[in-house]
Amino acid sequence: MVIKPFFATIACLAVVNYLITEALDVTSVQHLFMKVMDAAFLKMHRSFLSGLLFTVLISIMWWFGIHGNNVLNQVAEDMFTEIIPGEIVSKSFMDTFVIMTAGEALEVYRKRDSVEKIFRMLKTGLEYDTFRVHSQPSLESKTYVLFIASIVRNYLYQGLREVARKEKNKKTTRFRQQ
Repeated sequence: MVIKPFFATIACLAVVNYLITEALDVTSVQHLFMKVMDAAFLKMHRSFLSGLLFTVLISIMWWFGIHGNNVLNQVAEDMFTEIIPGEIVSKSFMDTFVIMTAGEALEVYRKRDSVEKIFRMLKTGLEYDTFRVHSQPSLESKTYVLFIASIVRNYLYQGLREVARKEKNKKTTRFRQQ
């Protein structure tokens, strides 16, 4: 029967958890593991090797069904949050390029198209490809005005699209009634 091994495993893990928490004065085994990992990474200092080890540990934890990102989040915050010029390993780098799932990568790729369309609209519709300014304040002012203009243009475009959709629905309804 499957139920007996299940309860035996749960009971064993509960006893081990209790013994470790009482003996080492921690709140849980997970807390102990996070403290050990945090101490180990802080002794390693921030380097390419520590970034590589961090990535490998996350992958190993995923292999065992553990959400490595959550378990090692404190390490990531302590070690990699600060962005140091000249160093590639940072928390934002890890989150963006190392820990990204296939679904997240696909979502970023799909959003790329809309961003490219916005830049095309800025360059062609609002003539943002040539600046024709001679000072930094003028450039900033032009950028600000073009930004506001793109918001207004998109607002009007969305409104016209909604009106066109409603008109199309009215024509379809009239055709069905006849």
